Amino acid sequence: MSRTNYLFTSESVSEGHPDKVADRISDTVVDAFLGADPFGTSLDQVLAGHLVGDRAVRVRRLQAIDQPDECQILYAGSSRAQAAAALNKVKGAPVLTVTEQSLGVSGAVVQFYVKDGHVRFTLDPAAAQAHGMTISAKLLALAASIQAGA
Repeated sequence: MSRTNYLFTSESVSEGHPDKVADRISDTVVDAFLGADPFGTSLDQVLAGHLVGDRAVRVRRLQAIDQPDECQILYAGSSRAQAAAALNKVKGAPVLTVTEQSLGVSGAVVQFYVKDGHVRFTLDPAAAQAHGMTISAKLLALAASIQAGA
């Protein structure tokens, strides 16, 4: 399964997020990429026409996070410093945070890594709780490991 599919799965099965959050914000769920976007146009193609709940999904590519409510899902994968700063900026906000494990930052709800040529991910339920989310049993079952929050 590719990172693109994992990211879509994450938005679909996280309890209370992001369609419940979007109810308070707008009619669109926003996936934001901070810095380099490893998905290119593949994520746009996968998400075209898909709904989370009854909300459309829009992908944005950002150079910085100005406000914690700019997105409901944040992929911060360009550098350790940028990912750490972004996680700090959205700390406590209702944002599903995603990073690459290789960056060595803690506090993201989802962390991707590659093992034996396959994309895997870890989940941090404490980080999810800090963002006001509960990770569904369905997503927990897909995770390669469950981390304790740092």
